[in-house]
Amino acid sequence: MGGENVYLYYNVRIMKWIIVITLSLLFNINLSVLGQKIRFSDSTNVWHGYNWDDADVPYYSYPWTYNYVGSIIINDTFYRLLGSSSFLIREDTNSNKVYLSENVLYDYNLHFGDTFYYSGAKPHIVSQIDSVLINSVWHKTWQFVPINDSSVAGGMPAEYDVIEGIGCLNNPFYPTQPVFFEAHTTLTCFNNKGTTPPLSHNVGDYFDNYISCNLTFGAGIKNISAQQINPELIPNPINELSKIIFPYTISKGSFEIVNFTGEIIAVFTVNNIGEISVGDKITIPGIYFYQVIDFSSGNLFSGKFLKL
Repeated sequence: MGGENVYLYYNVRIMKWIIVITLSLLFNINLSVLGQKIRFSDSTNVWHGYNWDDADVPYYSYPWTYNYVGSIIINDTFYRLLGSSSFLIREDTNSNKVYLSENVLYDYNLHFGDTFYYSGAKPHIVSQIDSVLINSVWHKTWQFVPINDSSVAGGMPAEYDVIEGIGCLNNPFYPTQPVFFEAHTTLTCFNNKGTTPPLSHNVGDYFDNYISCNLTFGAGIKNISAQQINPELIPNPINELSKIIFPYTISKGSFEIVNFTGEIIAVFTVNNIGEISVGDKITIPGIYFYQVIDFSSGNLFSGKFLKL
C-alpha cells in the first residue's frame, strides 16, 4: 500500500470513529434528557392531597395519598398498580397517552380548543395550554373546563389543571372520580424519586410543589393562596357591551375565540390595548373560550364566557 493510500485509509478510519463517537454522545444526551422527564407511570411517584369541605365552618379536611403498590401483566400488557384499590395504569410513550384500565386518562397531544371525552362522561374542552420547568425539563400543562348539563343551563363549570407527568391537580384520577357536592379534592404535594421537584411557576390556584408541600389543611384552616391576576370579562353572560379588561396594556399579541366544540370563531392581532370588546363578535348562544398571548412578556390569558 503506497504512502498516499495509507494516509487516506487512516484518515477515513479516524473520520468514522469521530462520527461514531459524536452520534454516541448525542444519543446519550437525548437519553439523559428523556430520562429526566417525569412520567406518570414512574413507580417512585407519590401524590399527597386533601379532600376538604367548605360547607362546614370551620373547614374540615381529610388527607389522602396515592402511590404505586406493584405491577401486573394481563394479556401480555404490562400495568402498574396505583393506590390501595390497585387501579391499572399503562403509559404509552409512543402515543403520548396514559391509560386507566385501557380508557385514556391523559392525552398529552391535545391543543387549545380540543375536546376530550372520558369514559361515560360529558366532554371537557382545553381552555388553556402552557408549560412549566421541572428538573430543567419543560412539561406541558393544560387547563380543562367540563361541559356538562348545568353549564348548558347557564351555570359556569369549574376549570381544572393537568401537568404532564404529574396529572390532574385535583387528584391523579380526576375527573374520572369527581368530588361530591360542596366538597373539594386538592393535590398539595408530588414526590418523584424521593424528592419534591420544584416547578418554575405556579400551576392552578396555588400548586408549586414547594410552598404547597408545606400546607396544612384542617378545621378552621383554608390554605388557598391568592390566584394570579387575570383579565376581567364584564358583564358575563355577555351582551353587546361586554369586554375583556386586562391587568395592563398589551403592546402586541394575538386574540382567539373558540366554541365548546373547538371551532375557531375569531382570530386577530392585538396592538397597544388594555381591553377588548367581545359582545360584537358572538351572535350565536353558547359557551365560548378565549385565549390572549402577550408577545412581549410571554404571558398567556384565557377564560370562558356565556352567550344567552
